[in-house]
Amino acid sequence: MKFSPVRQPGAHLAAALRSDVRRFSRALDFFLLFFTTEVVQSLCDNTNKYAWMHILDRQTYARWDGSWEEVMPLEMLRFIELIIYMGVVDVPRLHMYWRTTGIFSSLLPPNIMRRDRLFALLAFLSIGDPEDLAAAASDGKTWRVSWLLRHINLQSQNLFQPQRNLAVDERMVKSKARSGIRQYIRDKVTKFGYKLWVLADSNTGYTINFFVYTGKREVPGPHGLAFDVVTRLCTEYLHQGYKIFMNNFYTSAKLFEHLLEHKTLACGTTRKDRRGFPKKLKDATWQRRAQRGDVRWIREGNILFMEWKDRRSVCLMSTMHTAIKHVAAKRREKRGASGL
Repeated sequence: MKFSPVRQPGAHLAAALRSDVRRFSRALDFFLLFFTTEVVQSLCDNTNKYAWMHILDRQTYARWDGSWEEVMPLEMLRFIELIIYMGVVDVPRLHMYWRTTGIFSSLLPPNIMRRDRLFALLAFLSIGDPEDLAAAASDGKTWRVSWLLRHINLQSQNLFQPQRNLAVDERMVKSKARSGIRQYIRDKVTKFGYKLWVLADSNTGYTINFFVYTGKREVPGPHGLAFDVVTRLCTEYLHQGYKIFMNNFYTSAKLFEHLLEHKTLACGTTRKDRRGFPKKLKDATWQRRAQRGDVRWIREGNILFMEWKDRRSVCLMSTMHTAIKHVAAKRREKRGASGL
């Protein structure tokens, strides 16, 4: 299958470069590709609107006359700067960033913003329009941030065209918030937080699409949650000859057939109990007799199913490979393990 992307793979920054030839010399310049002037102004407008709605309930953060000191774009950028900084430089308590003595003195926050002002912005920060009832009804539990997520996704896709190999996986965003959509994944480095379904470029790791998993209350389609996740993530990259790699949570014969119908190849590990897995590869006798490195395979339609004996049996399925030959590969061993 020919690879025919709609654009040349790689970064697409021409429009931004034309607007200012001096840009992209600092990390901030790339950050501002996503947090544009319009985005920052919307954050200010929504925060100010929410603050005026609730300032009487939280007089601690009001000015001397009981009013709200409106946040402006430059101050909002400084606020975001501090939020990012605090995610990197961790201290036991928030107020310790403003210590003037001891081991936590000489930190950045006191030079950027008053402590009380930061607390006020944290109290009234509103990503979405607090009066947008339509968003609350249509976007579910993420409605307060849904427009910003859509904007970041759109910018991610506008600024970069991925290479041919893509990967679908989940990613955790660490959070201690008391939220009904916070998840736990035992095998991740970040075990607690918000789970994102992610489509990324395999060569660079660049995220080109993502959305937030809001919990088991989501009603999947007739082909299941995994099918819905992959098809939603890959919508903009069908009919171009892309190759998508995934783990056994997502793989199914129905999904691979659907992707192939849309001129998209797929490969991933799978499970023998998955619907559509060939019965001929479920023979337990072969597993008992097979030596490490042995391979068997079968093709059903356009899908190749393969079983490889390692320390245990590993099953794969693919619409992009053939099984006419295989070559030996040197594997990496854990430190201290004996060689093959």
